[in-house]
Order: sequence, then structure tokens, then C-alpha cells
Amino acid sequence: MRLPLSLTAGAASLLALAACAGPAGQDHAVPAVAESTSAVAGGQGAAVSADAPPSATAVTGGQEATGSGGAPIGFTMPPPGTFDPNAPGYKPFKPCEDIPDEVFEQLGLKRVDAAGTTYEPYFCQVDDGSHEGMDLTLSSWKTGMDSLTSINSEVVEVPDALPGSVTMIPTNELRGPICDTALETAVGTVVVGVIALGYIGTQESLCSIPNDLMKKLYHY
Repeated sequence: MRLPLSLTAGAASLLALAACAGPAGQDHAVPAVAESTSAVAGGQGAAVSADAPPSATAVTGGQEATGSGGAPIGFTMPPPGTFDPNAPGYKPFKPCEDIPDEVFEQLGLKRVDAAGTTYEPYFCQVDDGSHEGMDLTLSSWKTGMDSLTSINSEVVEVPDALPGSVTMIPTNELRGPICDTALETAVGTVVVGVIALGYIGTQESLCSIPNDLMKKLYHY
């Protein structure tokens, strides 16, 4: 049975057993990353203003996020690409630890648990202040995106998706108000997920929530 990627932090160990293989990555912060030649060439970092215009085609990579004074704060989202969790020096991305407080603030997010989970897939439950009753999570998996999308999942189309990302819903008995947007990066598959028990809106509007947050993370 596949558990949804967007379960809350307390279920992270079950998710890791259900969908991931191999030893967990070493327990370190994510290193600086170079530009990628993928369609989304690395995180541009969160914009200081949420009203900043999106790119017309793709995110250009390698730019650090900046603080309110315009100074770099030493953070960029991991660039899209492939990864090997068993490679020497592999360091997993941990959203709650690696995304600076100032970036969370710029995105309008509050961490429900400041530390997040300390084991793969490193769940970080967040609150955006506008989706009451929903569980919104960031996570990072040592499983490739192809594997995640092939286990009891249906890929769905969403308007204006981040290039390289995939949005999916569960297809087994857990099918319900659950939607995840995933992007494979150089340090793991980053997933934004939402569970909205009691949700009565459309699937498209539900899946727009993780898709929009993924785009904000990559300033797209």
C-alpha cells in the first residue's frame, strides 16, 4: 500500500519504508550548488516581494536569495538534476533546516515544527495562513521521481507548472483530497504536498496549492 507523500511529519518513517530504498543520506546540510542545464537551472531563491513577476519561460539558476536589504543570505534551492544517494559526499536537502528563516518569511510560511523530521524524507510541515485545515508539507526524498510517480500514483496536468516538475495524486484506497508536486534535484527529490480532509473543491484547485508553492520556491 502506498502512503501519500504529503502525510504529516509523524508518519515520515512509514513513508520512508513504503517508498524508499537504500541507506539514508549522510546527516549534513545541503552544499552550495552549481547552475544546471535543465529547464529550471537551479533555484533563483525566494523573491523579497511576492509580487515579483515570474519568468516567461524558465528560471535562470545560481542566484542566491536576498534579504530585505538586498544582501545575499547564502541560500539557493537545489537545481534540478539526477542524484545518487550512495555517492561519496552526498548530502541530502532538509527543508526545515536548510531553508533560512528569512526565506520562509518572504514566502509567507511558518514552520509548524521548527526542526522538522531529522530522518529521510525530512518532512517539514508549514502553514501559509490561507489554507486552514490543510496539512502542507515540504520534504526531500532519496528516491528518484520516476520511482515515486510509478507507485500507485496518477500524474495530473496543472496549468503553468514549474518546468521539470510532476504533480500527482494517489490512485489506491488512499485516493482522496491529496496532491503532491515533485521535482528531482541534485540532492534528492523535493516534494510539496497537501492533504485536505473534508475538501470539497476541484482536483485542479487542490493541486494548484503544491504547484504554486513549488513555483514560489524556485521564483518561477
